[in-house]
Formats: sequence, structure tokens, C-alpha cells
Amino acid sequence: MLLEATNLSKSIGAKTLFKDLSFTILPGEKIALIGRNGYGKTTLLKILTGEDQNYEGQIRTAKDI
Repeated sequence: MLLEATNLSKSIGAKTLFKDLSFTILPGEKIALIGRNGYGKTTLLKILTGEDQNYEGQIRTAKDI
């Protein structure tokens, strides 16, 4: 497991970007993040990189990431 997100939820004001989002990224997998403007793609990446700490849920990463 490279990265595991469990029950991520994020709202900005009254707008819910995502709720109870869970996924796992395994070594060797290729992934893509697609969606319309304003649907939380950049926000999700900021959460995954630690730039945004204001969310609910858990993120686990491998030691060498």
C-alpha cells in the first residue's frame, strides 16, 4: 500500500466537496483524477500532500513516501 484514504470528507462553507471518500493506491498502479471544475480535485490533492489539514477522515502512507 502506497496510500490509503478512509472516510475523507471536506466541505467549504455550505458546499460539500466529498463525503466518506475511501480509496487505496497500491505500488505499480497508475491513477487519474478527473472531474469538473469546482468539484474538489485540487482540494483532495492538497489534503493528500498535507497542505490542507482541515478535513475529516484518515490518510495513511507507506513509510518511504
